[in-house]
Formats: sequence, structure tokens, C-alpha cells
Amino acid sequence: MKKIHKILISLVLLLSVGIGTYLLIGNKVTEAKTPYKEITQKQLQEKISNNEKTIVYYYKKDCQYCKQASPLIKNSVKAFKADIYQIEVDKYDGIWEERNMVGTPTIVYYKGGYEISRLEGVKTQEMYNRWFSAMKKVN
Repeated sequence: MKKIHKILISLVLLLSVGIGTYLLIGNKVTEAKTPYKEITQKQLQEKISNNEKTIVYYYKKDCQYCKQASPLIKNSVKAFKADIYQIEVDKYDGIWEERNMVGTPTIVYYKGGYEISRLEGVKTQEMYNRWFSAMKKVN
């Protein structure tokens, strides 16, 4: 009986340590820093007006396609060491018309005050990599 009691106590302790570790590490993983920098519509317009080279990821929090595309885009951003800004489109009235958007996710590269290239919808990792590679060459 004492042996079963010791085994149960050991299992409870082991399970407690496992759950505690998961909660600590799990939260750190989900809080991992994103490579995207938040930017407002006004800040973006200033960058475009100042002829700054800027890549912007337009997204919606509740967009299933954005949730599929975001990790792929993030991989490309890291691989090509790209600076990228993000705008949550639901925060800004009129942004769809102002930026000629038909859906999310949308990535746009601005240079010299103009839109140079745009990628709309969910793409493959290879397509994102090709796009970021091409935008790097445009610089």
C-alpha cells in the first residue's frame, strides 16, 4: 500500500512540474516577437510622401487567410532580413479604397512615393520567397 501511495505522489509531482513547465514555456512561445512593426495609416502616408522604401502587410485579425499566410510571410521576412510594417485594416476607415485593396492578406512595396509591387491572398512559401527576393533586387 505504501508503494502505491509513493507512486501516486511521484506521478502527481511529475505531472505538476510538467504542467508548470508547459505553461511557462508555452506562454513564451506564443508571445514570441513578431518581425512586423505596427504602423498607422498616417505614418505610412508620411513614409510614402517622403519617398521611403516601405513594405506593408495589410491584415485583419479575424481573417482565416491572414492566419494561414502570416507564418509564411514571417519566414520570408526573416530569410531576406526584410523590414516590414503591418496595418490592421479594421482600425482605419477608408483604407480599402485609399489603398485599392480587395482583400487580405495583402503585401505592398512602396518606393519613391509609388506602389511598386503587390501580393494579394495566400501564396506558397516559394512565392513569398520569390516576391521578397525580387523586392530586394528593386532596391
